[in-house]
Formats: sequence, structure tokens, C-alpha cells
Amino acid sequence: MTHTVPSLPLVALSFESLPAVPVSKAQPVVPPLVVNPSTPPAPVVTQSQVVLVKQFQPPKPYSGASSWKDCREYFELLDTVNGWITTEQKTEQLALALEGPASKVLRDLDTSQPQAYSLIWEALHAASVL
Repeated sequence: MTHTVPSLPLVALSFESLPAVPVSKAQPVVPPLVVNPSTPPAPVVTQSQVVLVKQFQPPKPYSGASSWKDCREYFELLDTVNGWITTEQKTEQLALALEGPASKVLRDLDTSQPQAYSLIWEALHAASVL
């Protein structure tokens, strides 16, 4: 079996010599600056940028041995610091902070209901009066 390979046309190449540029005087090629007025300029960062990471502050446990009012003041400051905005978040964190005798107020309380946060504080107040 014989295969025939088509021949390619001959191409003539010529090389022109470029002018010699001394290495010490060589300059980088800088493209011309093109300004597009519809595009805002990119911000120039002159300082290192700092990223702050806010660390979650867990609530202190509350057993009911100290003032419930002091606990509430502390907890309300803490919910601001931690960014707990919804009553669901506040209720969840408050329920997690209760321990010992104070946690008994959660026994008959449905913490999924919307007014649970207020009901927990009312129950802690009532338990402290007894």
C-alpha cells in the first residue's frame, strides 16, 4: 500500500536585522493610557486594609441565685454586642444561659412561641419573688 502526501508550497522567509539596543538603555514598553469616562476609576489603596472579626460573646450562666434584673441588664447589653436582633435569637440564647433552679422556668414554656422571651423574664421575676 502506498500513500501519497500532498506537497506544500514553498515559503520564502527573509529576516531583517533589527537595530541593536544597548541593554543598559532598554526601556519597558508601556501601552498608552486609555481613559473611558463612563467607567469610574478604580480605588487606590495606599494603606493596608484591616479586617475586623467580631467574636461571639457567650452569655454567662444564670442560676437564679443573683438578681434577675441584673441578669436582664447584662443580657440586653450582650444581645446588642452579639447582634441578636430577632426575639427567636434572644429566646434561644437566654434559654441556653439558664441553669439549675432558673432553668425550671422553661419546663412548662414553649420557647417557639413569639412571646417566649418576655414570658421567660416574667417567670424569672415571679420565681425570685417566691
